[in-house]
Formats: sequence, structure tokens, C-alpha cells
Amino acid sequence: MEIKQKRGFNYNMQYLTELAHKHGTDRGLEYRHRHSGNGYTEIYGPIMDSIREDVRRVLEIGVHKGQGMLMWQEYFPNADIYGIEVFEPNNLWKAPEGPSYTEADTRIHVMVGHAGKQEDLDKLIDNFGGDFDIIIDDGGHLSDQQQFSMGYLFPFLKSGGIYIIEDLKAPNHGPDYMGSEDTCRMISEYHNDKKIISSYMSEKQSKYIEQNIDSDDYQDTQGNGRLWIVKKKY
Repeated sequence: MEIKQKRGFNYNMQYLTELAHKHGTDRGLEYRHRHSGNGYTEIYGPIMDSIREDVRRVLEIGVHKGQGMLMWQEYFPNADIYGIEVFEPNNLWKAPEGPSYTEADTRIHVMVGHAGKQEDLDKLIDNFGGDFDIIIDDGGHLSDQQQFSMGYLFPFLKSGGIYIIEDLKAPNHGPDYMGSEDTCRMISEYHNDKKIISSYMSEKQSKYIEQNIDSDDYQDTQGNGRLWIVKKKY
């Protein structure tokens, strides 16, 4: 594997995938009991490798036990990693525990909240500020939350920043679990006419996103994933 040198430390295009495997996140090519991960890191590596040292603020929606946050913390050596996660008492998802979150992880910051609720996103910005270099939505994989979060948070992404929505293959399971299909519809319509049409954003939010998308990449991965990567204009 070719290793390039940049400003004093080694890095390579496969490094993020190696970190995904190390920390046990499903974004790599391997994932615990499954035959394969989602393969997102194979796409992220070529996009992010050249900016690793420059990234200062990363926000992750949906952190589970923190595997992804640990991956980002190690990958971006100069960045603070922020996260928001819902912890329901009777939910299968448990609060971060064990080695994922310790006092030593001084660049990791997490708040409890729902990224599909105005009051919780207000609190997130009050607590953490904005001007994020990268925002990754790995939250509930539901269209309403994905679109509401993007409408609210896109203005808090810095110029030239990257906004990512992961896991866009989440299926509909009735009215109580709508999956990501409507977000896929929104993206397809954007590609057709450059309009963001969403029932979960205000018209002002939709227009802001339309006017500030520099480029985007919507694709399936070699794993079982699908994602939308949006670069904001400078």
C-alpha cells in the first residue's frame, strides 16, 4: 500500500477504512457478525484525506456507543468531534459506555437529544456552536429526521464544508417507520430540476440549500450502503 507524506505524518487512502475496522464501526468493509460493512470509508478516504489536518469541527448525528466518533477523532488529528444521540430507557440503543467515552477523549463532545426536534437542535447549537467542517447524519435513517436536520443544520456548515446523509437504503415499514425513501425521492428531484422539495423544511431552508450546493455525489457503495455527499459553496 502506497503511503504518502504530507506535512510530517504518514497517511494513505485506506487509513480511514483501517480505523473503521479498528474501532468496530460498520462504515468499513468488515463489520463484526456481518459479512461486510457499508463501505463508506472507501468513498470518504479520497475525499477527506487531503483535508485531514485542516478539519477542526465534525458533527455526527447518531453516535450509538461512539465507535464512529473514535474513528473520526483518530482520523482528524486537529478536530473536535461533536455528537447528538437519543437514549430511550426502553430502547435497544444504550448510552455510550466502556472504552468508547473516557475523560481522556478530550476532543469528543456528546449531548443527548433528537436531531428531528427543533428544541434539541437549538440546544445543540447553543452548546457546541456551528461552523462545522463536516456533518454526518447517521441518525434514525428516517426521511423526516434526515430532511429536518439538513434544513436546520446546513446553514451551520462552513463554506466549502461537507454534509453527508448515510444509510439511504432504510426501507419503509408502515406509517410509524417511514425509512429513507422520501429522502431518496428528494435527492432524485434535486438532480432533475435543482430544487429541494421537502415537507420537513421551510421554504427558506430549502432555498438556502439549493443556492449553496456546490456539488454532490449520490451513490450505492460496494457494501450495502447508500449515501449522499454534498459540498457547500465557498
